[in-house]
Amino acid sequence: MQAFFSCNMDNHLTYKMEQIKKVGDTNQTLAFAMMDSIRVEVEKADEHTRMKYDLLLLRINDKAYVVPTSDIMSRQVTAYFAKHGSEAEKQEAYYYNGSVYRDLRDAPRAIENFLKSVEIATFSDKCDSLMLRNAYSNLHSLFFSVQDYTNGLAYAKKEYELSHKINNMSLDAIMHLGLSYSYMDSTSQAIYEFVEAEKFIRLHNDYDKDWMPSLLLCLSHLGEKAGATSCYNLMKEHVKPSELNASDYLSLGEYFQMKGEEDSAISCYRHVISMPMKEDNIYDASKFLFEIYDSLKNTQEAIKYARVYVNASDSLDLGKRQEMAATVNNQFMYHYDKHKEELAREKVTKYHYLLVILLIAILLIVVTAIAIHIFLRNKNLKKTMALTRELDSLKNDRNSLQSEIDIKVRELEHSRLSLHDASSELDSVKEKLAEVNEELAESKVRLKESEVALSEKLDQHEAIIRLLHKTEFEVNADDVIYAVRQSADGSKKLSASEWRQLYHAVDELYPDFKKLIVQKLGNFTEQQIQLCYLMRIGLTKPQIQNITNIPHVTVWRWSKKFSWASEQ
Repeated sequence: MQAFFSCNMDNHLTYKMEQIKKVGDTNQTLAFAMMDSIRVEVEKADEHTRMKYDLLLLRINDKAYVVPTSDIMSRQVTAYFAKHGSEAEKQEAYYYNGSVYRDLRDAPRAIENFLKSVEIATFSDKCDSLMLRNAYSNLHSLFFSVQDYTNGLAYAKKEYELSHKINNMSLDAIMHLGLSYSYMDSTSQAIYEFVEAEKFIRLHNDYDKDWMPSLLLCLSHLGEKAGATSCYNLMKEHVKPSELNASDYLSLGEYFQMKGEEDSAISCYRHVISMPMKEDNIYDASKFLFEIYDSLKNTQEAIKYARVYVNASDSLDLGKRQEMAATVNNQFMYHYDKHKEELAREKVTKYHYLLVILLIAILLIVVTAIAIHIFLRNKNLKKTMALTRELDSLKNDRNSLQSEIDIKVRELEHSRLSLHDASSELDSVKEKLAEVNEELAESKVRLKESEVALSEKLDQHEAIIRLLHKTEFEVNADDVIYAVRQSADGSKKLSASEWRQLYHAVDELYPDFKKLIVQKLGNFTEQQIQLCYLMRIGLTKPQIQNITNIPHVTVWRWSKKFSWASEQ
């Protein structure tokens, strides 16, 4: 009972977590509150439920942009689902473990986990396509952060293609592809993607405060003045000056520098350096300031910002990051190739087993064929021996058979003599048959005479019935029949004269009826004629019984037998 209760509780928690997962995609605050409401129940649940709870918490933290302080929970969750999880759970665990390392600024481990999530999704029949798209997006950003632009472009293309495939294009996918092309010196393709990004912003009213400055920076850097000016106007319209950060000022500086407004550009870059920021912003701003002052022949300011640039370069340690990312990528390719080798090895093993099974099957077929051959050979041998014995027996019977043949020959001779006598008797029979044929012809003549006599007799019967029905009263036929029907409801019996009146009335109404009675009945009684006439005028069985006083059973039996009387 306790196990049943525990199972139901785990199913209940799984259902609740699925609801929280859907809520967390749009309302992280409510999702956190729902997570807190089931925390006590989760602590009493089994290990799998607790790990699903932690994985869900990682997901909601990532969507709420909560920066983690440690990778302890994500490592435990990933280790558990790597051993006990489904393919979908493994994909999700590695993805959010990569997100944790991404937020902890550990690019190599982040790349490694995102690549593992991609690997699981790639070799799985079913995967979360949106999560796979997001993994490609993160890989692009991470490789860009370590200046591995080749891999950055590769994953940007995958992100863009998958976005088209799942019909969920985003500004991120377009911008990532444009940035990748720009850093790979594919200027025309980069400009095309950035123009598409601006169209996307206007079409979907997606005035992203992060991407618009980046788009302005890229268009300005590529010298696309029309697109850059349009993007600058969008920023002025939808981004307040108080909302601008260091990266935004870098974009504005690049835009003013493209337009030749060097004072405005210098002001923006100096503003970047004066703001609390990351080393990469100082790196970019000091570099641009050095280039501007160097072009203006202001050596003192150029040297000043050159020093800032060098210090920022040392802090970033770009070369080390590239090396670490390359190492991670090489490790992934090693695991990827190793996985392909394992699949190939499994395929070879499978074919080996199939070959062994095929050989065993062939061997069984051969052995079975040999056994069948031996069985059939022995069977045929037994038949041959039996036939030999039978042949010997036939040889022994041959002499006795010859004797019997001699006896039959003598009997045949005797039969011939008997046949001669039978031929004489047959001639006599033929003569008698001719006499019988003559008698038969005479019988046919007599039969025809009998048929004529029978016809005359039928006419006599008809005359008798006509005489029987003849009445001296001249009464209307319909009136007679009506009177009979009326009297049938009581117990009145008809007199002989009334019967004759009824016969005469029916004959007037149905001239062929009396001839039908003669043909159908042949020999008949007075009661049978009465019943037929009463049926002909439509009386029921009880009414017929009232008039004729015929027994009930007889009326019913005759009515069924003479049903033709009421059908004419």
